[in-house]
Amino acid sequence: MSKPSSPRNSRRAALLGLLLALPAGFTGVLAAPAQNLPIHVNADKAEFTETAGESVYIGNVDLRRGDLRMTGSRLKVTRNPNTAELRAILVGSPATITQPDPQTGKTVTAQAKQIDYYSVEEVLIMKGDAKIMRGAEQMAGERIRYYPATKKIIADESRIEIVIDPSVQREPR
Repeated sequence: MSKPSSPRNSRRAALLGLLLALPAGFTGVLAAPAQNLPIHVNADKAEFTETAGESVYIGNVDLRRGDLRMTGSRLKVTRNPNTAELRAILVGSPATITQPDPQTGKTVTAQAKQIDYYSVEEVLIMKGDAKIMRGAEQMAGERIRYYPATKKIIADESRIEIVIDPSVQREPR
């Protein structure tokens, strides 16, 4: 006999579904190139400070690498030349990252007022009206942290909302 689903198990299933929805490629554009794909950046303005290892793209920022797309109003990328540590801050109304989920073909979208990436910690931090969406499924909160190496999501700084699509087939654990 199987146990009835508890609300806690339902939340875990939803989080697992959203974790699976976030391909590691979200951070691939910011990390050391794992693929031999060119990075295309379009913006109204760009500023480069080579000695600081900093580049800033301002106005209608549209970055693409393969099927990964990042959009916002400002993107600042800082690279430490001694450690190769990379930090990127994407700001917008909202800042967005989109990529098709290779397993389902549905587009996965992460959006927030600001999305930060830190290469040393390998973490994406979405701040301010943060959302992760795949089809009809979504997770929303004020701040969401995503660790692609471990596929861990933490949404703990405010009340969160999760929408679960009952038509999505989940693999049993």
